[in-house]
Amino acid sequence: MNQTSEYSKLVNEKFDGGEGGSFDDVPLQTQSHSRRKQTYRYGSWLILLFTNAITFLGSNGWLSLKDPSRCSPTAIDESLGPIMSSIDRTWRVRTFNDFEWNMTRYTARAEDVGDDVEESWNDMGFTGPPSIIPLEEAHYWNLDEKHVTTDPKTDPTAPYAGVIVKLQVHHDLHCVNYLRQGLYFNRDYYVRTNHASWTAKEHEMHGKYPLVELHLAHCLDYLRQMILCQADLGVIPFVQKGSAQVLDFARPRQCRNYESVMDWYETHKHGRAHLPEDASLSGHKDFTYFSWTGQD
Repeated sequence: MNQTSEYSKLVNEKFDGGEGGSFDDVPLQTQSHSRRKQTYRYGSWLILLFTNAITFLGSNGWLSLKDPSRCSPTAIDESLGPIMSSIDRTWRVRTFNDFEWNMTRYTARAEDVGDDVEESWNDMGFTGPPSIIPLEEAHYWNLDEKHVTTDPKTDPTAPYAGVIVKLQVHHDLHCVNYLRQGLYFNRDYYVRTNHASWTAKEHEMHGKYPLVELHLAHCLDYLRQMILCQADLGVIPFVQKGSAQVLDFARPRQCRNYESVMDWYETHKHGRAHLPEDASLSGHKDFTYFSWTGQD
């Protein structure tokens, strides 16, 4: 269809809901008045759209502060309750390990180093007891009445009434470590030494599968979902090494302060939550919870 004739048809059709005549049939004075009226109408619509947009964006910003699921990563951090206010939230620059032709203290074969590799993982704190979120702060983490709680009235070790929780980072580390134990070159060692996660009970059947396989499957799928949820948009460039082009993994990244997270955990894990924020723990200031590179 001819675009020019179609455009002419649109602009010459009846306007303003009138019953007769095209725009060209209207007297000049009426045309001028109609143009002013039309301009006013368009201006009014623009103002209305603008104010609605401001209202929409403002209300969504407010909702984001109230609903962590709608927030940016920074806003999600800000929604954490006062009990975590002591955690250092500044970013730290960390350089990741390159693809090196050796093992670290976290990847060494259990047959070669025995329990040393397990102790290195345990130093990251994820095998410790859970923490307690005070009931009055439960809403910051979307916790409600269906979640397990504790109270000093029924549990003398509880410092206050709250929801029993595991830090997300600790569960993630547990899953990575469990998958490490299940690697083909580690599994026999943990079964032979009757490690807590590889006892005969862990091999009892639950339907079609033994518990150990279901546990490994859970960890694998949970980490898959976490990676998809976070959808890291950082990039890994290539570098030339000899005749090959390889990915450059040894790059700096902005990272959270895990040492500060562990400082918080040491004063808030179940049984230690009585301690004040500035409590002097054994080795609190000098103790290194973990090695970033795993090579020192």
